[in-house]
Amino acid sequence: MKLSLTLNSWPLSRQQQQRQLEQLNQLSVDRVYLGETVCEKRDRPALRSLLEYAEVASHSGKQVVLSTLNLINGPRELKLLQQICHQTECLVEASDLTAVQLMAEQKRPFLASANLNLYNLDSLRWMQSLGAIGFTPPIDISDDNAAVLIAQAREALITPLSAEMIGFGWPVLAVSARCATARIQGRNKAHCDKICQQRSLPLASTLEGQEMLHINGPQTHGAIPVDRLDAIHYWQQQGVEWMRLVPGPGLDADWLTQLSEDLAAAAPLRRHEIPVPTHKTTTG
Repeated sequence: MKLSLTLNSWPLSRQQQQRQLEQLNQLSVDRVYLGETVCEKRDRPALRSLLEYAEVASHSGKQVVLSTLNLINGPRELKLLQQICHQTECLVEASDLTAVQLMAEQKRPFLASANLNLYNLDSLRWMQSLGAIGFTPPIDISDDNAAVLIAQAREALITPLSAEMIGFGWPVLAVSARCATARIQGRNKAHCDKICQQRSLPLASTLEGQEMLHINGPQTHGAIPVDRLDAIHYWQQQGVEWMRLVPGPGLDADWLTQLSEDLAAAAPLRRHEIPVPTHKTTTG
């Protein structure tokens, strides 16, 4: 079992993103996902900079994957997508069918994101025919059905697809063309002034005060994280090759080191508080 890490889920400042990139070589993971997946308008490192960090990380044995936007709905988003898909230095994670089409046209391999909603073997066969070499089951699939799908893929496909499970992280429940964070502040997406990077992450709660949703620009995340870490050895037995971590904005390198050491030693996983997305309640 190998560990992978996503660094592109939350609205961080350029300085915060820079600090994360500078830590790449010290992180105890085998694969790192970079690239903007949420909103094209957010501040982000240039593709050239990401490729430079990817080259340095490769010297320390890490694989860097560039993820694409979860939704393409305009020329600006398409331009960013084309830049990611046309570079050849890094493997691409396709997060929507536009990215899949671009990669298939170039006859280049890619990873199929959980955002593609591949629930059955026929879908995996089709995605593999387009160039997929790995996949992540959808976030809402049950563990039992995910295990069945992974077993079917391993047994039925002539060339196996590498399977990756989300081991820890706040699930993306919905993606919209509109920006809820901007709307909360009385703005629209076209004139948002990047308000998401200036304010804490909004949190929607039920009438009873129970935390329900993280509002992350045009994306909505569950407030309760997916947590499969205690079952990591089970998933290894099911044929999962990668366990993916999607931490909050605070990247805890010590936690990653402990997790990696415990996994290598087949020891019980040590637990301590994991940084969560910062937020403020917006609905009641």
